[in-house]
Amino acid sequence: MGPQRQDSFIIDNGVTGIWVWVGQRASPKERVEAMRNAHGFVTKKGYPNNTPVTRVVDGGEPVEFKILFTSWKERSLMSTLQPKSNSARLSMSIHTRLDAGTLHEHPQIAAASQLVDNGSGDTEVWRVEDSALVQVPRKIYGVFFTEDCYVVHYKYFTGSIERHIVYYCLPCQIVDKNLREGSPLAGRSRSSSTDITGIPESFLLQVQGNQTHNTRAIQVERRAASLNTNYVFVLKTLRFGNFLWSGKGSTGDEREMAKKIASTVVRGDYEVLYE
Repeated sequence: MGPQRQDSFIIDNGVTGIWVWVGQRASPKERVEAMRNAHGFVTKKGYPNNTPVTRVVDGGEPVEFKILFTSWKERSLMSTLQPKSNSARLSMSIHTRLDAGTLHEHPQIAAASQLVDNGSGDTEVWRVEDSALVQVPRKIYGVFFTEDCYVVHYKYFTGSIERHIVYYCLPCQIVDKNLREGSPLAGRSRSSSTDITGIPESFLLQVQGNQTHNTRAIQVERRAASLNTNYVFVLKTLRFGNFLWSGKGSTGDEREMAKKIASTVVRGDYEVLYE
């Protein structure tokens, strides 16, 4: 899709859902008309009125969208997120929580994501530090650091049978480095510029997604050049307060998701700014 970033597309997945992909360089008129055209497409195809219509932006595509394609070339953000030196802070990735209510209302999400149940099971998360497991506080579940390894335990029931799944989150740069050196996998230490949860005292987050199940925020370099008109950003500072910056190409749903992200990682009030 790279060469067509000035366009928008409708992806037809039948009654399961219609997707509207908007390129980064799409015109303001095309951005406004994209959703209207998609709803008209639903009517023209004779799909039910409650057929989900979801807007995604170039570079912020959720997993549910990517799996519709036989091949998807990921444009990695990791190179822009890596610390410049050993003393630099780890970059954050924050995901909104997918609750059981969402999965009950939208069973196609659970099916497309190949989930084992409706999300009502019990979850525990550990971070690997010096080959030991350190339990992650429940209040920051969904906050991950790009250079840390994690273990996630999920307990659920099939009828009266208790079942367990263990997930391993191993960042590629750690896996590659340790495999080359023949070293055991281990997490990285925090810098002194983080609080007890490991969250930096100041940061800039780029928020991607417009629904609870597809929203994530990735830490980017804290400078004006990181701002993108298609997205919403959360800025936390020590001296000047906290801000939620909304680009012209962002939607109301995306701004609401950004507010949820802000409530997770920003203590206190924040000022809303519009491009």
